[in-house]
Amino acid sequence: RTFHHYGKLKNPHAAVVRDLTALLNLGAVRPELDENSKVIILSIRLEWPTEITETKFFERVKELPTAKTSSFLLD
Repeated sequence: RTFHHYGKLKNPHAAVVRDLTALLNLGAVRPELDENSKVIILSIRLEWPTEITETKFFERVKELPTAKTSSFLLD
């Protein structure tokens, strides 16, 4: 399901990990370990937009590693 976003990249796995790590660091997603299957399930935190200001969001995004091909949030 992510192929159209990541499939043509040189290292798509690294890009997915980078982007998910950024969402985790921003607090936008929550990881939960399923004890039965030992799989990590990521849940979207719908309350997150009410917990962060626009200013704080852009400050934190500037601190994140960026892809060489898509830095539109930082321009």
